[in-house]
Amino acid sequence: MKKNMYIKTTWRDHIVDSVVGTVIQEGTRHTATRMNNLETGIFDAHDLLLQAYSERQRMKIEIEMLGRVKESNGTFFDALDGQTPKQLERLTAVAISQVVLSAGATSIKLDSIPFKAGEYVTVYDDEQQESVKITTVTATGITIPALVQMYKKGARVARTIATLDTAAQRIAYGVWGNYSISMMEVV
Repeated sequence: MKKNMYIKTTWRDHIVDSVVGTVIQEGTRHTATRMNNLETGIFDAHDLLLQAYSERQRMKIEIEMLGRVKESNGTFFDALDGQTPKQLERLTAVAISQVVLSAGATSIKLDSIPFKAGEYVTVYDDEQQESVKITTVTATGITIPALVQMYKKGARVARTIATLDTAAQRIAYGVWGNYSISMMEVV
């Protein structure tokens, strides 16, 4: 445990015999040095309370996350105070499928392998998505339980598709889906 650096003042009352007028006990003098010591102590104690609150919030989030998704391995979190939590890491690894994935497929050939066995990933293209747990990792791809849906070549496989909205201090759902684009000629 860290040693308390605060220098404590033992305050004494100034006592005067009211009949004779002599000082029975000399009181502790009220000085700027002693008052500044009090101010420094209050400031430092408040700073430590804020740090302890932030650490408590981080631990609360981590425990809550483990309670909801035991295999999350830090996939998502909300820092609340805008600071990166010390023990949590947002895993944003993404790879691209090199082949069409049919419903029932159990292996995905990828352009890179940023994943580990046991991690959960989201497979998605511009039409659908699903989350699966990686069973094994090979030099060229991953093995998963059978996919429910079909995915186009170029489908993404990601640890998370959530994005951090730092202005609102929240997690937002990632951008994916169908887009309609119209073009016009400008003369």
